[in-house]
Amino acid sequence: MKEVIGTSYQLGVYSDGIVCKTVLDEGICTYTWLSASLGFDGTKEFLKSGRWNIFQKTPLDQNWGGLSVDVNRIKKDFGGFSVPTT
Repeated sequence: MKEVIGTSYQLGVYSDGIVCKTVLDEGICTYTWLSASLGFDGTKEFLKSGRWNIFQKTPLDQNWGGLSVDVNRIKKDFGGFSVPTT
């Protein structure tokens, strides 16, 4: 994967615990966004490990003034970026 992307970007994945753990362990991704699906394989364990950067919390699809919103728990370094305006 890094051969295709290069070194300009750090990759992340949104998935269940077993996928998040695997891509980190294999060095494929730097950031993980753990889905709220606690029934999926490895998700509870990955949540407890603290290796995630973003954790999607329930309830999903909250109605905030007509806008469907998911709430997430984030760590200081969650993979955010800004685009230069110049």
